[in-house]
Amino acid sequence: MIHLNQLVKEQGLVGYLLGITYPETYQATSIRELMEERKEIKPTNKLLFPAVCFLTATLVTLPWVYYTKLDSFKAKLEDMNDSVNVLTSSAFGLWGIDESIIFEDSTKRLGKETKKKIYKPTLVYQPKTDLLWLHRFNSHGPQSPEKNQESSYNLNLELVRIFA
Repeated sequence: MIHLNQLVKEQGLVGYLLGITYPETYQATSIRELMEERKEIKPTNKLLFPAVCFLTATLVTLPWVYYTKLDSFKAKLEDMNDSVNVLTSSAFGLWGIDESIIFEDSTKRLGKETKKKIYKPTLVYQPKTDLLWLHRFNSHGPQSPEKNQESSYNLNLELVRIFA
């Protein structure tokens, strides 16, 4: 798993500033890699914006997964080899508060499809509780002729898009 903050910090002054103000961000190649290396993930402990919004948590991106809704708060993400259950609703407070003030529910626009392929999903992972939450994703891949509808948030983090 690649720790993107370390790579960004090595890219000069602008990269260094991005690296110290963004939450800890990792890029995994598969769900298996995420699950095997999740104990090595360090949580965000920065008090600068926007990183402070992810205090005690970290962001993890994957290339693509299949999304299956389990109930109103949970979904199963699966790739070719593994699967993992994640929270989907912002009603669950990762830090004991209601994040609906900051985040929208990223799955509202998937509709009632039972299984859908989503691209570049970003998961919020909280190491202390071993909790995964689907934060954002693209509904279409890069080769799709359809307009790519990315989940929208009041807090739009570009670090993953730049280095993914």
